[in-house]
Amino acid sequence: WLDDQVQVGITSYDQNTPGQNLAIGGIDVTLRATAGTYIKLEGARSSGPGSGEAVSIDGGFTFDARKTSGERAFARKIEAALDLADVIPGAEGRIAAFLKDKDRDFSGPGELAIARESREAGVLGAYKFNDYWSGKTKAELRRDEFRNYKAVEQNVTYTFDDHWKATVGARIDDNFVEIPSASRLLNQNGRRADVALRLDYDSQQ
Repeated sequence: WLDDQVQVGITSYDQNTPGQNLAIGGIDVTLRATAGTYIKLEGARSSGPGSGEAVSIDGGFTFDARKTSGERAFARKIEAALDLADVIPGAEGRIAAFLKDKDRDFSGPGELAIARESREAGVLGAYKFNDYWSGKTKAELRRDEFRNYKAVEQNVTYTFDDHWKATVGARIDDNFVEIPSASRLLNQNGRRADVALRLDYDSQQ
């Protein structure tokens, strides 16, 4: 930390193994207004194929060893969070979001982009309107060589008293499979909408 608001980090990784050389350099910067409100920027560059990965699309019966080409590639990530009380006095809630991009051929432990670039993004918000009403919002996106996936979810909760509360929620999933796997659930193409109602009781014991 340079002070209470700014943090800077530098990362270096070097693997020297015949046929598996990999060099990674990265930098991250965090700007913090308060403990719950901040923005963090990360960037990394890789050069070399590294150890690659073993991928199975049939539930673990067979595995394919894969590597990137080893060409220089970049990855970026931005992460942010907002404590609602920092902008609205007395408010209760938090919003957090992230966006992560990897260029094709980026190579890092657990972070490979082999056949194409990849992108992941997400937003999560939890907030309380008053003593009775509260809500939660969630959205996510994932796009890589295996599938394109998007989802959005909204929940609203009403608290009757110290014991009872009811929640109604709705979710929409949109999935397009690029490379099928052994999972029947993940292989489903198309859009799906779900609505749910939940009643909770807490005995307070």
